[in-house]
Amino acid sequence: MSASPLVAEATAWAGFDWAVVDMEHTPLDMMEVVHILQALSCTSIVPITRIPTNDAIFVKRVMDAGARTLMFPFVENAMQAQQAVAAMKYPPQGIRGMAAMGRASRFGTVQDYFKHANACVQETCLEPWVMWVI
Repeated sequence: MSASPLVAEATAWAGFDWAVVDMEHTPLDMMEVVHILQALSCTSIVPITRIPTNDAIFVKRVMDAGARTLMFPFVENAMQAQQAVAAMKYPPQGIRGMAAMGRASRFGTVQDYFKHANACVQETCLEPWVMWVI
């Protein structure tokens, strides 16, 4: 909730397993999220990015910025859950657009990134405990 990369990094080094980067209830913008994810990238903490809306374009932007685990708000039925999953996955499993030079692919240095990103557990995470169903 602090919106501070330094506080996020200090939290990570304090030994916590995971932390929520909350875009739903804080005024974080995309660059602030990038800075927080950068601060956490050299630690073992798992950042869970809580997005403000279940929107495919927004999902694509935060994932291209380096978010790998997302928490979706207002997922109230199976169709909305399917939309969330599709937004996180590249075709043919989903509808995520491809940006070859983003943080998600380590600026194009991950070999065959698009081929293995959908299947690789280390690349993306949308677990039932992450997705809140109301």
